[in-house]
Amino acid sequence: GERADRLIVTIDVSKDGNWLAAGGNFNSADPKNNFVELYDLRNVGSGPKIIRGFSGEVNNIHFTPDAKGFYARDNEGFSIRYCDLNTVREVISSKEKIRNIDVSADGKYIAGAADGGRSGALYLWDTQAYTPKIVYQNQQAGFTAVCFSPDGKTMVAGDSRGLLRIVSNGIVVRELAGHTSMIQDIRYNHAGSFFASASKDKTVRLWNVKV
Repeated sequence: GERADRLIVTIDVSKDGNWLAAGGNFNSADPKNNFVELYDLRNVGSGPKIIRGFSGEVNNIHFTPDAKGFYARDNEGFSIRYCDLNTVREVISSKEKIRNIDVSADGKYIAGAADGGRSGALYLWDTQAYTPKIVYQNQQAGFTAVCFSPDGKTMVAGDSRGLLRIVSNGIVVRELAGHTSMIQDIRYNHAGSFFASASKDKTVRLWNVKV
Protein backbone atom coordinates (compact mmCIF):
# COMPACT_ATOMS: atom_id res chain seq x y z
CA GLY A 1 0.00 0.00 0.00
CA GLU A 2 2.89 2.36 0.66
CA ARG A 3 4.08 2.33 -2.96
CA ALA A 4 0.66 2.73 -4.61
CA ASP A 5 0.16 6.45 -3.96
CA ARG A 6 3.74 7.61 -3.57
CA LEU A 7 4.65 11.03 -4.93
CA ILE A 8 8.30 11.56 -5.88
CA VAL A 9 9.43 15.19 -5.57
CA THR A 10 13.23 14.88 -5.36
CA ILE A 11 15.96 12.59 -6.69
CA ASP A 12 19.73 12.67 -6.75
CA VAL A 13 22.50 10.43 -8.09
CA SER A 14 25.79 10.05 -6.22
CA LYS A 15 28.92 11.43 -7.87
CA ASP A 16 30.37 7.94 -8.39
CA GLY A 17 27.19 6.88 -10.21
CA ASN A 18 26.49 4.02 -7.81
CA TRP A 19 23.41 5.29 -5.97
CA LEU A 20 20.10 6.97 -6.72
CA ALA A 21 17.96 8.29 -3.88
CA ALA A 22 14.30 9.26 -4.31
CA GLY A 23 12.11 11.08 -1.81
CA GLY A 24 8.76 12.81 -1.49
CA ASN A 25 5.45 11.66 -0.03
CA PHE A 26 5.75 7.90 0.22
CA ASN A 27 3.46 7.16 3.17
CA SER A 28 0.27 9.23 3.01
CA ALA A 29 -1.37 7.05 5.67
CA ASP A 30 1.33 8.05 8.18
CA PRO A 31 3.29 11.09 6.91
CA LYS A 32 5.42 11.30 10.06
CA ASN A 33 6.79 7.84 9.22
CA ASN A 34 8.04 8.70 5.75
CA PHE A 35 10.98 7.08 4.00
CA VAL A 36 13.46 7.43 1.15
CA GLU A 37 14.11 4.82 -1.53
CA LEU A 38 17.77 4.07 -2.26
CA TYR A 39 18.60 2.28 -5.52
CA ASP A 40 21.92 0.54 -6.17
CA LEU A 41 22.55 1.45 -9.81
CA ARG A 42 25.07 -1.38 -10.11
CA ASN A 43 22.19 -3.80 -9.54
CA VAL A 44 19.03 -2.01 -10.67
CA GLY A 45 16.91 -5.15 -10.72
CA SER A 46 17.29 -5.65 -6.98
CA GLY A 47 14.71 -2.98 -6.13
CA PRO A 48 15.09 -0.11 -3.67
CA LYS A 49 16.32 -0.15 -0.10
CA ILE A 50 13.77 1.53 2.17
CA ILE A 51 15.34 4.03 4.59
CA ARG A 52 12.98 5.22 7.32
CA GLY A 53 13.35 8.10 9.74
CA PHE A 54 11.88 11.04 7.80
CA SER A 55 8.88 13.16 8.79
CA GLY A 56 6.60 14.81 6.26
CA GLU A 57 7.51 15.46 2.64
CA VAL A 58 11.17 14.83 1.77
CA ASN A 59 12.79 17.46 -0.43
CA ASN A 60 16.22 18.53 -1.70
CA ILE A 61 18.15 15.25 -1.55
CA HIS A 62 21.86 15.97 -2.05
CA PHE A 63 24.55 13.28 -1.95
CA THR A 64 27.85 14.15 -0.31
CA PRO A 65 30.85 14.27 -2.70
CA ASP A 66 32.27 11.04 -1.22
CA ALA A 67 28.96 9.24 -1.98
CA LYS A 68 28.83 7.89 1.59
CA GLY A 69 25.58 9.64 2.44
CA PHE A 70 23.07 12.33 1.58
CA TYR A 71 21.31 15.30 3.11
CA ALA A 72 17.57 15.94 2.79
CA ARG A 73 15.11 18.56 3.96
CA ASP A 74 11.89 17.38 5.63
CA ASN A 75 9.42 18.24 8.42
CA GLU A 76 7.89 21.10 6.34
CA GLY A 77 11.34 22.68 6.01
CA PHE A 78 12.12 22.84 9.72
CA SER A 79 14.58 19.93 9.68
CA ILE A 80 17.61 18.82 7.68
CA ARG A 81 18.69 15.20 8.08
CA TYR A 82 21.76 13.23 7.13
CA CYS A 83 21.59 9.61 6.02
CA ASP A 84 24.71 7.40 5.86
CA LEU A 85 22.83 5.09 3.44
CA ASN A 86 21.65 3.05 6.41
CA THR A 87 20.41 5.24 9.25
CA VAL A 88 19.02 8.76 9.49
CA ARG A 89 19.69 11.53 12.00
CA GLU A 90 18.61 15.14 12.26
CA VAL A 91 21.64 17.43 11.97
CA ILE A 92 19.89 20.81 11.68
CA SER A 93 16.70 21.97 13.37
CA SER A 94 15.48 25.37 12.20
CA LYS A 95 12.96 27.74 13.79
CA GLU A 96 12.51 29.32 10.36
CA LYS A 97 11.08 27.50 7.37
CA ILE A 98 13.92 26.41 5.07
CA ARG A 99 12.57 26.37 1.53
CA ASN A 100 15.65 25.05 -0.26
CA ILE A 101 19.15 23.74 0.49
CA ASP A 102 22.36 23.06 -1.42
CA VAL A 103 25.61 21.30 -0.51
CA SER A 104 28.96 22.74 -1.59
CA ALA A 105 31.03 20.75 -4.08
CA ASP A 106 33.61 19.93 -1.40
CA GLY A 107 30.89 18.81 1.02
CA LYS A 108 32.05 21.21 3.75
CA TYR A 109 29.01 23.49 3.80
CA ILE A 110 25.23 23.45 3.51
CA ALA A 111 23.40 26.57 2.35
CA GLY A 112 19.78 27.17 3.27
CA ALA A 113 17.18 29.59 1.90
CA ALA A 114 14.92 30.65 4.78
CA ASP A 115 11.46 32.08 4.19
CA GLY A 116 9.96 34.14 6.99
CA GLY A 117 7.19 35.48 4.77
CA ARG A 118 7.96 39.18 4.51
CA SER A 119 11.66 38.63 5.13
CA GLY A 120 14.25 35.92 4.63
CA ALA A 121 17.76 34.84 5.43
CA LEU A 122 20.56 32.92 3.79
CA TYR A 123 22.09 30.40 6.17
CA LEU A 124 25.38 28.56 6.03
CA TRP A 125 26.17 25.51 8.14
CA ASP A 126 29.52 23.72 8.31
CA THR A 127 29.18 19.95 8.08
CA GLN A 128 31.46 19.29 11.06
CA ALA A 129 29.51 20.93 13.89
CA TYR A 130 26.52 22.26 11.89
CA THR A 131 26.99 25.70 13.43
CA PRO A 132 24.55 28.17 11.84
CA LYS A 133 25.74 31.41 10.29
CA ILE A 134 23.48 34.02 8.72
CA VAL A 135 25.21 35.07 5.51
CA TYR A 136 22.68 37.62 4.31
CA GLN A 137 19.29 38.94 5.42
CA ASN A 138 16.60 40.03 2.99
CA GLN A 139 14.15 42.54 4.46
CA GLN A 140 11.87 42.58 1.41
CA ALA A 141 10.91 38.94 0.85
CA GLY A 142 11.58 35.36 1.89
CA PHE A 143 14.27 33.32 0.16
CA THR A 144 12.97 30.33 -1.78
CA ALA A 145 16.01 28.91 -3.62
CA VAL A 146 19.79 28.77 -3.21
CA CYS A 147 22.71 27.29 -5.13
CA PHE A 148 26.49 27.23 -4.65
CA SER A 149 28.77 28.06 -7.56
CA PRO A 150 30.96 25.05 -8.48
CA ASP A 151 34.04 26.68 -6.91
CA GLY A 152 32.09 27.42 -3.72
CA LYS A 153 33.07 31.09 -3.69
CA THR A 154 29.59 32.47 -4.30
CA MET A 155 25.96 31.59 -3.76
CA VAL A 156 22.98 32.55 -5.87
CA ALA A 157 19.74 33.05 -3.96
CA GLY A 158 16.24 33.68 -5.28
CA ASP A 159 13.33 35.14 -3.37
CA SER A 160 9.54 34.96 -3.42
CA ARG A 161 9.28 38.06 -5.64
CA GLY A 162 11.56 36.65 -8.36
CA LEU A 163 14.71 38.64 -7.58
CA LEU A 164 18.06 36.84 -7.78
CA ARG A 165 21.13 37.84 -5.79
CA ILE A 166 24.73 36.70 -6.23
CA VAL A 167 26.27 36.71 -2.75
CA SER A 168 29.99 36.51 -1.98
CA ASN A 169 31.37 36.71 1.58
CA GLY A 170 28.04 38.03 2.81
CA ILE A 171 27.94 40.84 0.24
CA VAL A 172 25.51 41.07 -2.67
CA VAL A 173 27.75 41.55 -5.70
CA ARG A 174 24.89 41.54 -8.22
CA GLU A 175 21.10 41.71 -8.27
CA LEU A 176 19.39 40.12 -11.24
CA ALA A 177 15.85 41.20 -12.08
CA GLY A 178 13.70 39.66 -14.78
CA HIS A 179 11.53 37.01 -13.17
CA THR A 180 8.13 38.20 -11.98
CA SER A 181 7.32 35.44 -9.49
CA MET A 182 8.88 33.09 -6.94
CA ILE A 183 12.20 31.44 -7.80
CA GLN A 184 11.78 27.68 -7.46
CA ASP A 185 15.21 26.32 -8.39
CA ILE A 186 18.71 27.44 -9.42
CA ARG A 187 21.40 25.31 -11.07
CA TYR A 188 24.94 26.06 -12.30
CA ASN A 189 26.60 24.32 -15.21
CA HIS A 190 29.71 22.30 -14.31
CA ALA A 191 32.11 24.94 -15.64
CA GLY A 192 30.49 27.65 -13.51
CA SER A 193 30.13 29.94 -16.53
CA PHE A 194 26.35 30.29 -16.31
CA PHE A 195 23.39 29.25 -14.20
CA ALA A 196 19.71 28.65 -14.86
CA SER A 197 16.82 29.86 -12.74
CA ALA A 198 13.29 28.45 -12.77
CA SER A 199 10.38 30.55 -11.60
CA LYS A 200 6.66 30.25 -10.94
CA ASP A 201 6.26 32.83 -13.72
CA LYS A 202 6.57 29.76 -16.00
CA THR A 203 9.97 30.75 -17.41
CA VAL A 204 13.51 29.45 -17.16
CA ARG A 205 16.27 32.03 -17.58
CA LEU A 206 19.96 31.50 -18.33
CA TRP A 207 22.45 33.93 -16.78
CA ASN A 208 26.02 34.30 -18.08
CA VAL A 209 28.28 35.02 -15.11
CA LYS A 210 31.58 35.05 -17.01
CA VAL A 211 31.03 38.33 -18.83
